[in-house]
Amino acid sequence: MPCSPYRRGRLRQIEKWLRKEFPTPFTTRVRIQKNTKEFKDYGATYRVGNEILILISKHLRWHVAIETLLHEWAHAQVVTFDHIENEKAEHDDNWAIHYGRIYRSFYDNGGCEDSRYYTVEKKFRTKRDG
Repeated sequence: MPCSPYRRGRLRQIEKWLRKEFPTPFTTRVRIQKNTKEFKDYGATYRVGNEILILISKHLRWHVAIETLLHEWAHAQVVTFDHIENEKAEHDDNWAIHYGRIYRSFYDNGGCEDSRYYTVEKKFRTKRDG
């Protein structure tokens, strides 16, 4: 299947590519949601028990939503048993190395094109995702 024409579907394709190319140490879920009083950022990454939760704002421009998913995935890769991001995400050297690898693989080494061929469940294809 070629590139999903819907924003949420396209983000899901990129998420599947990330799962294959850049596994995380915990089960990782991505939620695209409206901003609330508690969630006002572009994105956030939390460890909840033995899972990682990535939140992406549903109100972002297309290119910013992709950047945010890549950025947050790098956080998910460096989460450890001792480290829980419940306040402000750290942008240390370890995170920067992971983000750089993801960024280069996606933009410079064909990941953007490769991710277009991952299938997306129909439930993520809605007219409101445009």
